[in-house]
Amino acid sequence: MPSNDSALSSANELISQLPSSILWLACIAISLSVLTAVSLLIDSFSKKRRLKKALSPISLSTTDSQIYDYLKSQLSETNAKTILFAGSAITAIPVNIVVKMAIENTQKARKTLLIDLDLMRKPIEEIFEIKISQMLLSPTDNIKESFIPNLSIYPASCLSLLAHMNIKQIVEQNKDNFDNIFIYCPAIETSPDRKQIISASEASLIFSNNQRQFERMVKLFEKKQILASYINTDQLPKSA
Repeated sequence: MPSNDSALSSANELISQLPSSILWLACIAISLSVLTAVSLLIDSFSKKRRLKKALSPISLSTTDSQIYDYLKSQLSETNAKTILFAGSAITAIPVNIVVKMAIENTQKARKTLLIDLDLMRKPIEEIFEIKISQMLLSPTDNIKESFIPNLSIYPASCLSLLAHMNIKQIVEQNKDNFDNIFIYCPAIETSPDRKQIISASEASLIFSNNQRQFERMVKLFEKKQILASYINTDQLPKSA
């Protein structure tokens, strides 16, 4: 029966014969672990930086703040799940108000989808730093998660590539996945899809640049529930 010294010597010999590549693999594994930890820290810092950047452009002026408070109070009085923010023209509806409402909605632990129909400017993509590498074949599969928890975006870039955008289909197929769906359409009067966009929503906030545009918007929406309307003047908005 071999002695303890002999067994120890054999073990040491066996260890010394192990290929050096195993030691290299161990070093690589340790290095990868360190790199992963550093990457997670950088990603966390990057998310905080992007959040700060996203909140910066939506700080409201006194006038916009009054408008926002009014629209927010009207919005709180409805149980509608799908809300349309509709403008008579691109200049009529401040994108900062829509984005701020969407972010605040997520802070109530409400999962929110923001559909961007500003096909010309695509400002929401810029605010949330969304990059479109490719568009999926199904128009309902192009939803992107933003760096804001519980806030997802349907980018305008994906919709602008479609020959016909079926907003109603997108809404219907995602209703069960979100607590609220916000549709941002700043120039609904000139949109060829305006009727199906309106029909996809349960309630609307409408924005106009003048009284004539406002009257056309009310007529366009007919019996669709209008929560509030805003005419872009120095006065506060009035209920429709």
